[in-house]
Amino acid sequence: MYTIAVIGFLLFVLIWTSVYLFLDDKAYIQRAAIQSYQTVVLWGALFFCGRFIPEDMRLLRKLFLMFVLIVFVSVLIYVAVTGRVFFVARRYFDTEGGIASYQGFARSMMITAFLVLPVFLRRHVLLILFSIMVIFLLFVLSARSEFIGFVVGLSIILFAMSVKDARYLGIIIIGIISFTISLFLLYEYGVSSRILELINIESSSSWQARQIVFDRALMHIHDSPIIGYFGGHAITGGTASYAHNVFSAYVNYGLLGFIWYLMLSIIPIIVSLRRVMLRIGPLEEWSVVLGLAVANLLLILAAKSVFWPVPALVWGLYARIKSR
Repeated sequence: MYTIAVIGFLLFVLIWTSVYLFLDDKAYIQRAAIQSYQTVVLWGALFFCGRFIPEDMRLLRKLFLMFVLIVFVSVLIYVAVTGRVFFVARRYFDTEGGIASYQGFARSMMITAFLVLPVFLRRHVLLILFSIMVIFLLFVLSARSEFIGFVVGLSIILFAMSVKDARYLGIIIIGIISFTISLFLLYEYGVSSRILELINIESSSSWQARQIVFDRALMHIHDSPIIGYFGGHAITGGTASYAHNVFSAYVNYGLLGFIWYLMLSIIPIIVSLRRVMLRIGPLEEWSVVLGLAVANLLLILAAKSVFWPVPALVWGLYARIKSR
């Protein structure tokens, strides 16, 4: 039923977009329609990627772990040689099209880290070391959303595990204390990083710009609370002027699309949280779904638009384990 709900949502978005494109051929509608069609293609690709990922992931996890270690060593050398704690991708890669960006690297690292996490889930010391390594990588990559997404997703997994094993609660407490002290020490010594802008996020220029487009999205919703305002974000500023949160789904796909999209992301959290807490089913697989689903929900609520395709990977991973 969940797979049907996902496919139904993709069809809904396709039909919704096509109707608007058929009824109105304004330039901004055309731009928004192309963006919407591209998103559906990416959603479909990531959903089926998650849905049909190999049943036996031991080899895949070893390869992913090797990738994480290689990246960790590379970033460690980068920090030691340059003295910088912010990896600027555009200095080393062709960033045309936004493929090789710090956000792209951080997104890949966050997803890969959650997929690898089950390797260390029952090995407490190694789990702590792996978590520190990933947090260091995400700090240097400096994508605030993915950094917070991993930290919160990991914390929820540990909290769920602590129901049956109190040692995981100790890891959470130590982690919170260490994390807080580290952030304030780095901030006090003037370390330059986008992550540290979280301490005073209102002064961030990117945050201020996002507030402007968010206010515009709320205006569109207020004016048309049932069907939204498809392509409203593309009228001025191009197709990137959307609200950087779940309300971009409300603007583009109306109240029904907004609720549908949100429920697809909430259901995996509710089910996987219960399964991990009560140790029902394959713990390793459910922990991956829980961590990624929590990170995904947090990011779409606070930082990512409906055109961010990663939620579909979570939908696919959840559908895969539910189909067993």
